[in-house]
Amino acid sequence: MHKWYIPFFCFICLSSFGQAPVRFNPKKGDHIVLLGNTFADRMRHYGYFETLLQENFPGYELRVRNMGWSADEVGLQPRPLNFPGFGEKTTRQTDGKKEVTFKGYTHEGEKIVMPVPLNFQGLNQDLNDQQADIIFLCFGMNEAFKGREGLPQFQKDLNTFIENLLNNRYNGHSIPKLVLVSPVAHERLGGYFPDPAEHNKNLEIYTEAMQKTARAKGLLFVDLYTPSRERMKGNTRPAISINGIHLSNEGYRLAAGWMGRALGFRDYGSSLESEYSQALRRVIKMKDDHFFYRWRAVNGEYIYGRRREPFGVIAFPPELKKLNLMTASLDSVIWEMGKSRNTDAYEKATDIIDRRGKPVDPMLLTDIPMTGRQGEAARMAAAHQHHEKTWPATTEKFILPKGYEINLFASEKDFPIEKPVAMNFDARGRLWVATMPTYPQYYPGIPVHDKIVILEDTNADGKADKHTVFADDLYLPLGFEFGNGGVYVSQEPDILFLKDTDGDGKADVREIILSGFGSEDSHHATHAFTYGQDGGLYFNEGTFLNTQVETPYGPVRSYSGATYRFEPRTGKLLPYISYPYYNPWGSIFDKWGMHLIGDASDGSNYFAPPMTGKISYPDKHPRINMFTETRVRPTAGIEIVSSRQFPDNVQGDFLVNNNIGFRVPSSTRYSRPDRVLKARKRRHCCSPLIRISGRLTLNSDPTEPCIW
Repeated sequence: MHKWYIPFFCFICLSSFGQAPVRFNPKKGDHIVLLGNTFADRMRHYGYFETLLQENFPGYELRVRNMGWSADEVGLQPRPLNFPGFGEKTTRQTDGKKEVTFKGYTHEGEKIVMPVPLNFQGLNQDLNDQQADIIFLCFGMNEAFKGREGLPQFQKDLNTFIENLLNNRYNGHSIPKLVLVSPVAHERLGGYFPDPAEHNKNLEIYTEAMQKTARAKGLLFVDLYTPSRERMKGNTRPAISINGIHLSNEGYRLAAGWMGRALGFRDYGSSLESEYSQALRRVIKMKDDHFFYRWRAVNGEYIYGRRREPFGVIAFPPELKKLNLMTASLDSVIWEMGKSRNTDAYEKATDIIDRRGKPVDPMLLTDIPMTGRQGEAARMAAAHQHHEKTWPATTEKFILPKGYEINLFASEKDFPIEKPVAMNFDARGRLWVATMPTYPQYYPGIPVHDKIVILEDTNADGKADKHTVFADDLYLPLGFEFGNGGVYVSQEPDILFLKDTDGDGKADVREIILSGFGSEDSHHATHAFTYGQDGGLYFNEGTFLNTQVETPYGPVRSYSGATYRFEPRTGKLLPYISYPYYNPWGSIFDKWGMHLIGDASDGSNYFAPPMTGKISYPDKHPRINMFTETRVRPTAGIEIVSSRQFPDNVQGDFLVNNNIGFRVPSSTRYSRPDRVLKARKRRHCCSPLIRISGRLTLNSDPTEPCIW
């Protein structure tokens, strides 16, 4: 009796959500595009679904492009200013009639309107570029936070969105086939994470609404809510999400199978762990990475934005063309592996993406002359050589006040610390350094090779004599901070958590914990990580950047300058400050717990509490005056002297770096009488502690408190 009852019950549940397999029938050569929120965006890091797709349709030469974007909603999809396809105008319309003008501020107070692509001009251009035949739509996770009250608007927006897609022929001859994909359930993780009960109720009704829409319009529908909710029940099996709403590696493996079953694949997951499948998945991830480098390239301000003139229009077009060719070449490897079902073609993929020390591939040649950073600098980087004019590491250029000493701790001549950008000391007194030779962005043919390096002085002579590469293959790690036995690292547009679990000094855990931070200017992205006395992890981002991040509490959005507060234990992210910074690389808390922020670009130094008032996205807090009387610019960091290594007359001084021209950390006396922060310049304007013709950043060692 029970043997028959259980399958019958499962059939009823699946049928009620439209999950009886419906055959997915692509044609040979179809172009498939994934649109949607963070679920779609994160698929590119795992590659399970496309692996399953290519294995089920060998010889079909399917081309898959992931155009998901963190925290996207059907009716709200902000994009960087002048994002390709969206054109110079950023006004968007709702239902083709009413204009939506979200006012905000950007560089130098310029007012703009935020793009809301419901008139579809930009989206349609993107889909035309991809010649989309089949489009997957992954929405509902963020909209469900609005509850039942938001359901009518969601249904209206979804219908409008679908109607637009069906009114176009992106491939030039036929309307696209659409597949609606529901959100996954919200997993109960316990601890300090939120109770998902209410959100799950809403996710269920939004899933039902998507299913009804799909049936009414004759579209394929994939219900991920029901199987994920069933899998998440109870506490007997490991979690399949990292924060309740974003799937882990295992979660995406399971989701690929659920999608395959709903679409009628003959194999929906049993082979994903085979050696062949793993090799195919690695190539798919390479392809997705290179499409991402092309479509969502960091430094968009210099490619298509306000800073594209005069050099971006020369340097970047040939690089983007190469990325298109590299992505297409990786497609060919995927198709070859699909036909042969062996791993022999895998080496071709690695040869495509890594051209260091190899002849120029004729397939990657362009008719645009090599210029700018594509010249000598790129060739040197490809060979991992230092420029011939690199100065030897020396302290001879330092001019010190009487009684001060300085020594060289480590040099890139001796250790792999080329282009160091951030540093911190651990509890053992070891210096951790983030490097980014990839800056300002990925160069086609040279795999990303930024690092976090641990430097040690084992014989106490004041010089590093040992190093360990904690993590490599990073991409622009502008900032990092310790926590939970590991390290939180900025890797635009994400924040990673890295951890060494076997004690060899190298990270063996690498998890993306937050996604969707702006990357329009790679040196303005998330940086200046520091803990406040309240235990929150604070970090800044500068102007131009458009951020939208999904969290278990709902989406967080900000534009053109912000300071965030993140609670790792709860997964809560807050836009603690929404302010039109330029590039706030300085961030410290004084002994009273007051937050001080230094803006590198214009040299302003802010007393932060007045800027923390609640501001509704995408508006910005009005500008305030800085608390220091003088300024220098640009500044690479700020610090407060609190160390036995310094004399009494500078204790409590506020230090600011000037790293161009007259390069010096300058000293300002500040105090807090009657709870009002005041600063006064010293006798000599911006009194220098050190003068140098090199560049400086500031940090301090907790075990031997010197300035670094």
